[in-house]
Amino acid sequence: MAEDTPEKELDIDPEQAATEAAGSVGKSKKKLFAAIGLLVVLAAGGGAYFFLMPGEDEEEVAAEEVEIPIQEAFYLKLEPVFIINLPDKGKQRFLQTSVTVMSRSNDSILKVEQHMPVIRHHLTNILSAQTISSIQSPGGIENARMQTLQQLNRVLVEEYGSEAIEEVLFTSFVMQ
Repeated sequence: MAEDTPEKELDIDPEQAATEAAGSVGKSKKKLFAAIGLLVVLAAGGGAYFFLMPGEDEEEVAAEEVEIPIQEAFYLKLEPVFIINLPDKGKQRFLQTSVTVMSRSNDSILKVEQHMPVIRHHLTNILSAQTISSIQSPGGIENARMQTLQQLNRVLVEEYGSEAIEEVLFTSFVMQ
């Protein structure tokens, strides 16, 4: 009971098949380039939006920064200058330095003036403990400056319960 079905013969021209295949490959390449181009444009647009538009957090931080006014700095030069003997391999050497303190509150400057004798005592002790080699080492002057800042604020914490000085500045520093 098998029926005889006539087989279809395919008439395929090899040249026509090659042109159609080349045309479809050319169309798919164009589509691929168009898709890649679209992705590049979208990525560039998204990146530009991300980098150029402030986020909510940045806007909040900017608003907070605007609300905080910068306070004026007050300076007090500790006078007279400090002249300290520094031992150095059996020789007597000297350090002469001018010290200025900075605070954002005039009340803090008044507190420093009120306790000047004890502050000068502690700063003289800190500077006298230095050696020529420690001062001349990298960061030596900065280390001495930080020690004086810590000691000065320690005195103010003992007297008033809070640190009041923001910076200690050596406005002159001469070793002889």
